[in-house]
Amino acid sequence: IIAGLGVFGFVIGFAVQGTLSNFASGIMLLIYQPFDEGDLIETNGVLGTVSSLSVVSTTVLTLDNREVIIPNSSVWGSVIVNVTRQATRRVDLVIGVGCPNP
Repeated sequence: IIAGLGVFGFVIGFAVQGTLSNFASGIMLLIYQPFDEGDLIETNGVLGTVSSLSVVSTTVLTLDNREVIIPNSSVWGSVIVNVTRQATRRVDLVIGVGCPNP
């Protein structure tokens, strides 16, 4: 019976491994707050506005109005670019000036 309980515990632990990883990553996101709801972020190749943040997933509304739900373990494990964190941004413009031949 004890061996059966051990195997059962191992199977249950293995089954909820992803959920616990998402939960732990969600707690880290809530503690460190690299972004808030309403911020424009880019993570995992997705650029959009954060519409909601829970302990297991982050919901991003893309610029073409698609809702993308990303597991928090993927968000925490990748680069997070927060576009709206700073009040000012630098924009580089390249302007070419032509000169006619004399």
